[in-house]
Amino acid sequence: MTSPDLVRVLTVLLEAGAERVPAEDIAWAPDMTPALNHAISMQYVIRKRTAHGTRFSLSESGYTALGLEPPRHMTVSRFIRSLFRR
Repeated sequence: MTSPDLVRVLTVLLEAGAERVPAEDIAWAPDMTPALNHAISMQYVIRKRTAHGTRFSLSESGYTALGLEPPRHMTVSRFIRSLFRR
C-alpha cells in the first residue's frame, strides 16, 4: 500500500511522459519533495543526471505501485541483463 502523496508523485510523472522526462517538464509542487525523495529511495522513480539536465523515469516497481503493467521493453531489458550477470 502506498501513501496518497507517493501516488500523487508517481501519477504526475506518469502524466508527464513516464520515461526520461526532463525535470523542468514535470509539474511537481514544492510540497511534494518529501514524497519524491521517498519514491527515489524506494526505487519507484529513477533520477538520472545528464549533460542536458536531470531526467526522471518511472521504474518497474513504480508502475506496479500504481497498479499498472510496466511497458514490455522493461521486462525484456531485465531478461537480457540477467543473461549477462551469470
